[in-house]
Amino acid sequence: MAAAGLAGAAAAAAVAHRAAGARRGPRARRGSAPGRPLAPAFTLDGAVLDFLARGDSLYLARYAEPRGTLVEAYRFPGGQLRWSWVLEPGVRLVHASESRLTVADDDAAGSGPVLAGLDTENGLAVWSRPGYERVAVTDAVVLAAPPHAGSGAVPELVAFASDDGVVRWSAQVPPGTRAGGPPDIGFAPVVGSGVAVVLADGTVQVRDVDSGDLRWNVKVDVTWPVRGLLVVGDVAILYPVPQPEPAAPVAVDLGSGRVLWRAEPTARLGPCADALCDLAGSGTRAVDPRTGLHLWRQTDWHLAGTLDERHIVVTAGDPVDASTAAPAGVLDARTGRRVREFGSWRVLGSAPGLAIVQHLHSDGTSLIAKVDVETGSRTVVGVWESWLPAPRCRSTAVFVACAGTARVAVWAR
Repeated sequence: MAAAGLAGAAAAAAVAHRAAGARRGPRARRGSAPGRPLAPAFTLDGAVLDFLARGDSLYLARYAEPRGTLVEAYRFPGGQLRWSWVLEPGVRLVHASESRLTVADDDAAGSGPVLAGLDTENGLAVWSRPGYERVAVTDAVVLAAPPHAGSGAVPELVAFASDDGVVRWSAQVPPGTRAGGPPDIGFAPVVGSGVAVVLADGTVQVRDVDSGDLRWNVKVDVTWPVRGLLVVGDVAILYPVPQPEPAAPVAVDLGSGRVLWRAEPTARLGPCADALCDLAGSGTRAVDPRTGLHLWRQTDWHLAGTLDERHIVVTAGDPVDASTAAPAGVLDARTGRRVREFGSWRVLGSAPGLAIVQHLHSDGTSLIAKVDVETGSRTVVGVWESWLPAPRCRSTAVFVACAGTARVAVWAR
């Protein structure tokens, strides 16, 4: 798509698409033999920058020569190419709903960031919003802000309707307002269906993502600048800017603004499903958001990620080191109870109540399986050609897709 394709009005989007020209991606290859166990429904050769899965659709972003991003849509189970367009270089896939594929271009060929919503049926741009960067996306809205250079400080929050790009709500906020998750852990201001910001004067606001309605608006008595926050239930964890020594995170009651407790300066408090975890030191330790008391500690298990609102994924090895098949499992975030252990199966991805795992074969290949977290039932869905590097996997209700350095494989779930 030409630069005007993302930044221009929706009426001009089809023209911009035609000017760029449609480009077909690699032909999908069916499984090697009908009925053969573990054969993929289809495969696609070539590396991908990113991919999303929704319903029976698989969306890919690839490098396009000589300069651009090829965005494609394929349909399960046959792997039919539904549409394919060359967009600006740097375009990223952000979110897929039933009707819209949200994409973002942080630079738009030097003219500033652009957000756009593509029709999932044909890939044509339905709306575009120049001058905004994505903050968070749900099926209903794209929450955005003017460029803030990744600092977390935002001058305005605007929620665009995902379907048509119309402004659903907006909020002007004072200079120095920050929206973001815990420092060094991730930019994640949306918690459940609410978005949290902290104003320069220490006021914490939590708004409903879809409507913009204020859920909490409380002034916190702080004398130091805040560099991040995390909301857990009716508690906000505020992270001070070090001045110059590390400063302790503070837990605040959102109803009254009262400081509930202060953590140690060395604490690394972060989201842990619907609880709070301290990632400092070895193992995994859960903390009561209201009291700061330790709920449980697993010294041999390291937090590797969140599976769903109740469960966390843990590993017995370094979660960054993918060279070994370290034992993995699932813990109840509230109690520390071991809900499920996967042995030497590595966790690659998740869906509600489901984990996608990988197991190393002696011949260098690996198995891809799905595991029901509650029952422990494991079903092998396919064979992957290697162990390293670990593939990226996505799952919908009907298929599992994994992408490696040179191939994408899709299996029936």
